[in-house]
Amino acid sequence: MQRPGKSITLAGDDLYLLKKEKMETLKTKRTKHTPEVIEDIRKLRGLGLTTSEIALKLDMTYDQILGAIRRNQMPHSERRLDTPDLYEEPPVEELLEHCIKGNELVRDFDPRQREVFPKFDTKRYVGIVFHGDWHFDHYKTDLRTLMNELEEIGKAEDVFYVFNGDSGDWADIRFAGYNMPSMIMPVHLRYKVLFHMVSKIKNLLAVVSGCHDDWLKNRGFFDIISALKDKANALGLPTYYLGYGGQINMTVGKILYRMAVYHKFAGESTVNDFHPCVKYLQQMDSSADIVAIAHRHDKTGIAYAHFQRLPRVYVRSGSHQYLTDYAWKEGFGGAIARAPMVILNPFKKQMIACPNYKEGLEQLRMLNANLPKDK
Repeated sequence: MQRPGKSITLAGDDLYLLKKEKMETLKTKRTKHTPEVIEDIRKLRGLGLTTSEIALKLDMTYDQILGAIRRNQMPHSERRLDTPDLYEEPPVEELLEHCIKGNELVRDFDPRQREVFPKFDTKRYVGIVFHGDWHFDHYKTDLRTLMNELEEIGKAEDVFYVFNGDSGDWADIRFAGYNMPSMIMPVHLRYKVLFHMVSKIKNLLAVVSGCHDDWLKNRGFFDIISALKDKANALGLPTYYLGYGGQINMTVGKILYRMAVYHKFAGESTVNDFHPCVKYLQQMDSSADIVAIAHRHDKTGIAYAHFQRLPRVYVRSGSHQYLTDYAWKEGFGGAIARAPMVILNPFKKQMIACPNYKEGLEQLRMLNANLPKDK
Protein backbone atom coordinates (compact mmCIF):
# COMPACT_ATOMS: atom_id res chain seq x y z
CA MET A 1 0.00 0.00 0.00
CA GLN A 2 1.32 3.42 -0.94
CA ARG A 3 2.05 5.76 1.98
CA PRO A 4 0.74 9.35 1.69
CA GLY A 5 3.27 11.73 0.22
CA LYS A 6 5.50 8.97 -1.21
CA SER A 7 6.07 8.24 -4.92
CA ILE A 8 5.46 4.77 -6.41
CA THR A 9 8.65 2.80 -7.06
CA LEU A 10 8.63 1.01 -10.43
CA ALA A 11 10.82 -1.85 -11.54
CA GLY A 12 11.29 -4.14 -14.55
CA ASP A 13 8.74 -3.92 -17.38
CA ASP A 14 6.73 -1.15 -15.70
CA LEU A 15 9.77 1.16 -15.60
CA TYR A 16 10.64 0.35 -19.21
CA LEU A 17 7.10 1.14 -20.42
CA LEU A 18 7.06 4.44 -18.51
CA LYS A 19 10.37 5.54 -20.04
CA LYS A 20 9.22 4.52 -23.51
CA GLU A 21 5.99 6.49 -23.15
CA LYS A 22 7.93 9.56 -22.02
CA MET A 23 10.33 9.36 -24.95
CA GLU A 24 7.45 9.01 -27.43
CA THR A 25 5.80 12.11 -25.96
CA LEU A 26 8.99 14.14 -26.30
CA LYS A 27 9.53 12.84 -29.83
CA THR A 28 6.14 14.13 -30.92
CA LYS A 29 7.04 17.55 -29.54
CA ARG A 30 10.41 17.71 -31.26
CA THR A 31 10.04 19.98 -34.20
CA LYS A 32 12.89 20.78 -36.53
CA HIS A 33 13.98 24.41 -36.25
CA THR A 34 12.74 25.32 -39.70
CA PRO A 35 12.91 28.95 -40.85
CA GLU A 36 9.14 29.17 -40.29
CA VAL A 37 9.46 28.03 -36.67
CA ILE A 38 12.34 30.46 -36.03
CA GLU A 39 10.26 33.30 -37.47
CA ASP A 40 7.30 32.36 -35.25
CA ILE A 41 9.57 32.42 -32.18
CA ARG A 42 10.88 35.88 -33.18
CA LYS A 43 7.34 37.22 -33.56
CA LEU A 44 6.17 35.82 -30.23
CA ARG A 45 9.23 37.22 -28.43
CA GLY A 46 8.49 40.55 -30.04
CA LEU A 47 5.06 40.44 -28.45
CA GLY A 48 6.69 40.05 -25.03
CA LEU A 49 5.92 36.37 -24.42
CA THR A 50 8.24 34.41 -22.13
CA THR A 51 10.13 31.30 -23.19
CA SER A 52 7.65 29.09 -21.33
CA GLU A 53 4.67 30.82 -22.97
CA ILE A 54 6.22 30.38 -26.45
CA ALA A 55 6.89 26.69 -25.79
CA LEU A 56 3.27 26.19 -24.76
CA LYS A 57 1.96 28.07 -27.76
CA LEU A 58 4.12 26.17 -30.30
CA ASP A 59 3.72 22.80 -28.55
CA MET A 60 7.47 22.54 -27.96
CA THR A 61 9.59 22.02 -24.89
CA TYR A 62 11.18 24.88 -22.94
CA ASP A 63 14.69 23.62 -23.83
CA GLN A 64 13.84 23.51 -27.55
CA ILE A 65 12.75 27.15 -27.55
CA LEU A 66 15.75 28.21 -25.46
CA GLY A 67 18.10 26.36 -27.84
CA ALA A 68 16.56 28.09 -30.87
CA ILE A 69 16.94 31.48 -29.19
CA ARG A 70 20.60 30.92 -28.36
CA ARG A 71 21.58 29.39 -31.71
CA ASN A 72 19.95 32.18 -33.67
CA GLN A 73 21.28 34.87 -31.31
CA MET A 74 17.86 36.44 -30.73
CA PRO A 75 17.96 39.60 -28.56
CA HIS A 76 16.41 39.57 -25.11
CA SER A 77 12.72 40.33 -25.16
CA GLU A 78 11.25 42.94 -22.88
CA ARG A 79 8.12 42.07 -20.98
CA ARG A 80 5.33 44.44 -21.91
CA LEU A 81 3.50 46.01 -19.01
CA ASP A 82 0.01 47.42 -19.10
CA THR A 83 1.20 50.99 -18.72
CA PRO A 84 0.52 54.01 -20.88
CA ASP A 85 3.04 54.96 -23.53
CA LEU A 86 5.69 57.37 -22.29
CA TYR A 87 4.59 59.82 -24.92
CA GLU A 88 1.02 59.72 -23.60
CA GLU A 89 1.73 61.01 -20.08
CA PRO A 90 -0.75 63.53 -18.67
CA PRO A 91 0.15 67.24 -18.73
CA VAL A 92 2.46 68.57 -16.02
CA GLU A 93 -0.40 70.54 -14.44
CA GLU A 94 -2.37 67.33 -13.99
CA LEU A 95 0.66 65.55 -12.49
CA LEU A 96 1.14 68.46 -10.11
CA GLU A 97 -2.48 68.23 -9.00
CA HIS A 98 -2.01 64.51 -8.30
CA CYS A 99 1.05 65.33 -6.16
CA ILE A 100 -0.90 67.96 -4.21
CA LYS A 101 -3.76 65.57 -3.48
CA GLY A 102 -1.30 62.84 -2.50
CA ASN A 103 0.52 65.16 -0.11
CA GLU A 104 -2.73 66.23 1.52
CA LEU A 105 -3.90 62.63 1.87
CA VAL A 106 -0.66 61.45 3.52
CA ARG A 107 -0.66 64.44 5.90
CA ASP A 108 -4.09 63.39 7.13
CA PHE A 109 -2.53 60.17 8.44
CA ASP A 110 0.34 61.92 10.29
CA PRO A 111 -0.63 62.12 13.99
CA ARG A 112 2.06 64.67 14.86
CA GLN A 113 1.21 68.33 15.43
CA ARG A 114 3.56 71.30 15.67
CA GLU A 115 1.06 73.54 17.44
CA VAL A 116 -2.09 72.77 19.47
CA PHE A 117 -4.76 74.93 21.11
CA PRO A 118 -6.35 73.20 24.12
CA LYS A 119 -8.91 75.09 26.21
CA PHE A 120 -9.56 74.30 29.85
CA ASP A 121 -12.52 76.15 31.34
CA THR A 122 -11.77 76.47 35.05
CA LYS A 123 -11.72 78.89 37.97
CA ARG A 124 -8.94 77.08 39.77
CA TYR A 125 -5.18 77.26 39.53
CA VAL A 126 -3.70 74.59 37.27
CA GLY A 127 -0.31 72.85 37.54
CA ILE A 128 1.75 71.66 34.58
CA VAL A 129 4.39 69.02 35.40
CA PHE A 130 7.26 68.67 32.91
CA HIS A 131 8.93 65.27 32.97
CA GLY A 132 11.09 63.37 30.51
CA ASP A 133 13.89 60.89 29.94
CA TRP A 134 12.29 58.00 31.79
CA HIS A 135 14.56 55.36 30.20
CA PHE A 136 12.48 52.95 32.28
CA ASP A 137 14.05 49.81 30.81
CA HIS A 138 17.67 50.63 31.59
CA TYR A 139 19.25 48.98 34.61
CA LYS A 140 20.67 52.31 35.84
CA THR A 141 17.25 53.96 36.05
CA ASP A 142 15.69 54.47 39.49
CA LEU A 143 12.41 52.96 38.32
CA ARG A 144 10.93 52.52 41.81
CA THR A 145 11.21 56.26 42.57
CA LEU A 146 9.87 57.13 39.12
CA MET A 147 6.79 54.95 39.64
CA ASN A 148 6.15 56.52 43.06
CA GLU A 149 6.26 59.96 41.46
CA LEU A 150 3.88 58.99 38.65
CA GLU A 151 1.38 57.58 41.13
CA GLU A 152 1.57 60.70 43.32
CA ILE A 153 1.20 63.06 40.35
CA GLY A 154 -1.59 60.89 38.95
CA LYS A 155 -3.68 61.27 42.12
CA ALA A 156 -3.32 65.07 42.23
CA GLU A 157 -6.19 67.36 41.28
CA ASP A 158 -5.91 70.16 38.69
CA VAL A 159 -2.60 68.83 37.34
CA PHE A 160 -1.59 68.15 33.75
CA TYR A 161 1.45 66.12 32.78
CA VAL A 162 3.72 66.81 29.81
CA PHE A 163 6.06 63.98 28.80
CA ASN A 164 9.19 65.28 27.12
CA GLY A 165 10.61 62.24 25.31
CA ASP A 166 12.80 59.15 25.75
CA SER A 167 10.25 56.86 27.35
CA GLY A 168 12.59 53.88 27.18
CA ASP A 169 16.24 53.31 26.47
CA TRP A 170 15.31 50.92 23.63
CA ALA A 171 19.03 50.83 22.58
CA ASP A 172 20.89 51.72 19.44
CA ILE A 173 22.97 49.39 17.29
CA ARG A 174 25.73 52.01 17.13
CA PHE A 175 26.70 51.35 20.74
CA ALA A 176 28.03 47.83 21.22
CA GLY A 177 26.92 46.29 24.51
CA TYR A 178 24.66 49.25 25.21
CA ASN A 179 21.38 47.32 25.12
CA MET A 180 21.64 45.38 28.38
CA PRO A 181 17.83 45.56 28.92
CA SER A 182 17.18 43.58 25.74
CA MET A 183 18.74 40.60 27.46
CA ILE A 184 16.52 41.14 30.48
CA MET A 185 13.15 41.78 28.83
CA PRO A 186 11.97 41.50 25.18
CA VAL A 187 10.77 44.66 23.47
CA HIS A 188 7.08 43.65 23.31
CA LEU A 189 7.03 43.18 27.10
CA ARG A 190 8.64 46.58 27.57
CA TYR A 191 5.74 48.09 25.61
CA LYS A 192 3.38 46.51 28.11
CA VAL A 193 5.27 47.95 31.08
CA LEU A 194 5.34 51.43 29.50
CA PHE A 195 1.57 51.50 28.91
CA HIS A 196 1.03 50.47 32.52
CA MET A 197 3.24 53.35 33.68
CA VAL A 198 1.36 55.85 31.54
CA SER A 199 -1.96 54.61 32.92
CA LYS A 200 -0.95 56.09 36.31
CA ILE A 201 -1.12 59.62 34.86
CA LYS A 202 -4.61 61.03 35.20
CA ASN A 203 -4.20 63.87 32.69
CA LEU A 204 -1.51 63.40 30.06
CA LEU A 205 -1.58 66.68 28.14
CA ALA A 206 1.17 66.15 25.55
CA VAL A 207 3.88 63.69 24.52
CA VAL A 208 7.10 64.31 22.61
CA SER A 209 9.35 61.84 20.82
CA GLY A 210 12.95 61.69 22.06
CA CYS A 211 16.18 60.37 20.53
CA HIS A 212 15.77 56.85 21.90
CA ASP A 213 12.08 56.71 20.89
CA ASP A 214 13.18 57.71 17.41
CA TRP A 215 15.76 54.91 17.31
CA LEU A 216 12.99 52.44 18.06
CA LYS A 217 10.81 53.88 15.29
CA ASN A 218 13.55 54.13 12.66
CA ARG A 219 14.68 50.55 13.22
CA GLY A 220 11.24 49.49 12.00
CA PHE A 221 9.62 48.50 15.27
CA PHE A 222 7.00 50.89 16.56
CA ASP A 223 6.22 54.59 17.03
CA ILE A 224 5.64 54.11 20.73
CA ILE A 225 5.00 57.80 21.46
CA SER A 226 2.27 57.99 18.82
CA ALA A 227 0.50 55.09 20.59
CA LEU A 228 0.34 57.11 23.82
CA LYS A 229 -1.78 59.87 22.27
CA ASP A 230 -4.94 57.75 22.49
CA LYS A 231 -4.93 57.82 26.29
CA ALA A 232 -8.21 58.88 27.91
CA ASN A 233 -7.86 61.76 30.39
CA ALA A 234 -9.95 62.49 33.47
CA LEU A 235 -10.41 66.21 32.72
CA GLY A 236 -11.56 65.64 29.15
CA LEU A 237 -8.68 67.13 27.16
CA PRO A 238 -7.00 64.91 24.57
CA THR A 239 -3.34 63.89 24.64
CA TYR A 240 -1.47 65.75 21.92
CA TYR A 241 1.43 64.16 20.03
CA LEU A 242 3.92 66.97 19.27
CA GLY A 243 6.39 64.89 17.27
CA TYR A 244 9.92 66.04 18.10
CA GLY A 245 8.59 69.20 19.72
CA GLY A 246 5.96 71.89 19.38
CA GLN A 247 3.96 74.59 21.10
CA ILE A 248 0.95 74.19 23.37
CA ASN A 249 -1.25 77.29 23.31
CA MET A 250 -3.37 76.48 26.34
CA THR A 251 -6.21 78.66 27.53
CA VAL A 252 -6.67 78.25 31.29
CA GLY A 253 -9.84 80.00 32.38
CA LYS A 254 -9.62 83.13 30.25
CA ILE A 255 -5.84 83.41 30.07
CA LEU A 256 -3.72 82.11 27.18
CA TYR A 257 -0.36 80.51 28.02
CA ARG A 258 2.11 79.53 25.30
CA MET A 259 4.28 76.55 26.24
CA ALA A 260 7.09 75.33 23.96
CA VAL A 261 8.01 71.69 24.58
CA TYR A 262 10.99 70.00 22.87
CA HIS A 263 13.00 66.93 23.75
CA LYS A 264 16.17 68.73 22.69
CA PHE A 265 17.03 71.99 21.00
CA ALA A 266 20.12 73.69 19.62
CA GLY A 267 22.38 75.70 21.90
CA GLU A 268 23.52 73.38 24.68
CA SER A 269 26.05 75.17 26.87
CA THR A 270 28.47 74.11 29.59
CA VAL A 271 27.95 77.40 31.46
CA ASN A 272 24.23 78.11 30.93
CA ASP A 273 21.78 75.25 31.46
CA PHE A 274 18.92 77.26 29.97
CA HIS A 275 20.66 78.41 26.79
CA PRO A 276 18.55 76.09 24.54
CA CYS A 277 15.43 77.79 25.96
CA VAL A 278 16.82 81.17 24.95
CA LYS A 279 17.72 79.85 21.50
CA TYR A 280 14.14 78.66 21.01
CA LEU A 281 12.82 82.17 21.70
CA GLN A 282 15.40 83.65 19.35
CA GLN A 283 14.94 81.22 16.49
CA MET A 284 11.41 79.83 16.67
CA ASP A 285 8.83 81.86 18.58
CA SER A 286 9.58 84.82 20.81
CA SER A 287 6.02 84.79 22.20
CA ALA A 288 6.39 81.56 24.24
CA ASP A 289 5.76 82.06 27.97
CA ILE A 290 7.30 78.71 29.02
CA VAL A 291 10.08 76.80 27.25
CA ALA A 292 10.72 73.23 28.44
CA ILE A 293 13.69 71.26 27.10
CA ALA A 294 14.79 67.77 28.18
CA HIS A 295 17.53 65.49 26.75
CA ARG A 296 20.47 66.37 29.01
CA HIS A 297 20.10 64.31 32.18
CA ASP A 298 22.50 66.54 34.13
CA LYS A 299 20.66 69.76 33.23
CA THR A 300 17.81 70.13 35.68
CA GLY A 301 16.00 73.15 37.04
CA ILE A 302 13.52 75.94 36.52
CA ALA A 303 14.18 79.66 36.23
CA TYR A 304 12.38 82.98 35.87
CA ALA A 305 13.75 85.16 33.08
CA HIS A 306 12.87 88.13 30.91
CA PHE A 307 13.02 88.06 27.13
CA GLN A 308 12.08 91.15 25.16
CA ARG A 309 11.03 92.68 28.50
CA LEU A 310 8.39 90.01 29.12
CA PRO A 311 8.48 87.38 31.90
CA ARG A 312 9.34 83.82 30.85
CA VAL A 313 9.91 80.50 32.59
CA TYR A 314 12.68 78.14 31.47
CA VAL A 315 12.48 74.42 32.34
CA ARG A 316 14.99 71.56 32.16
CA SER A 317 13.45 68.32 33.42
CA GLY A 318 16.40 65.98 34.20
CA SER A 319 16.12 62.20 34.44
CA HIS A 320 15.92 59.22 36.78
CA GLN A 321 18.60 57.46 34.72
CA TYR A 322 21.32 58.57 37.10
CA LEU A 323 24.51 57.75 35.16
CA THR A 324 24.89 55.63 32.04
CA ASP A 325 28.20 54.09 31.04
CA TYR A 326 28.23 56.39 28.01
CA ALA A 327 27.84 59.53 30.16
CA TRP A 328 30.40 58.20 32.62
CA LYS A 329 32.88 57.51 29.83
CA GLU A 330 32.37 60.92 28.18
CA GLY A 331 32.69 62.77 31.48
CA PHE A 332 29.13 64.07 31.84
CA GLY A 333 27.71 64.69 35.29
CA GLY A 334 25.17 62.44 36.95
CA ALA A 335 21.47 62.94 36.37
CA ILE A 336 19.18 64.88 38.69
CA ALA A 337 15.46 64.09 38.86
CA ARG A 338 13.12 66.89 39.89
CA ALA A 339 10.07 67.03 37.56
CA PRO A 340 9.63 70.85 37.65
CA MET A 341 6.13 72.24 37.80
CA VAL A 342 4.61 75.55 36.66
CA ILE A 343 1.35 76.79 38.21
CA LEU A 344 -0.89 78.83 35.91
CA ASN A 345 -3.27 81.49 37.18
CA PRO A 346 -6.70 81.34 35.46
CA PHE A 347 -7.58 84.96 36.32
CA LYS A 348 -4.50 86.90 35.22
CA LYS A 349 -1.24 86.20 33.44
CA GLN A 350 0.90 84.70 36.19
CA MET A 351 3.30 81.75 36.16
CA ILE A 352 4.56 80.32 39.45
CA ALA A 353 7.74 78.28 38.96
CA CYS A 354 8.28 75.33 41.30
CA PRO A 355 11.62 73.46 41.24
CA ASN A 356 9.90 70.08 41.73
CA TYR A 357 6.39 68.70 41.64
CA LYS A 358 6.21 68.12 45.43
CA GLU A 359 6.57 71.82 46.20
CA GLY A 360 4.27 72.55 43.30
CA LEU A 361 1.49 70.31 44.61
CA GLU A 362 1.69 71.94 48.04
CA GLN A 363 1.42 75.45 46.59
CA LEU A 364 -1.35 74.40 44.22
CA ARG A 365 -3.44 72.99 47.07
CA MET A 366 -2.93 76.16 49.11
CA LEU A 367 -3.85 78.47 46.21
CA ASN A 368 -7.03 76.59 45.35
CA ALA A 369 -8.02 76.20 49.01
CA ASN A 370 -7.82 79.99 49.53
CA LEU A 371 -9.75 81.06 46.45
CA PRO A 372 -12.45 83.66 47.15
CA LYS A 373 -15.90 82.13 47.16
CA ASP A 374 -17.16 84.49 44.45
CA LYS A 375 -14.61 82.95 42.08
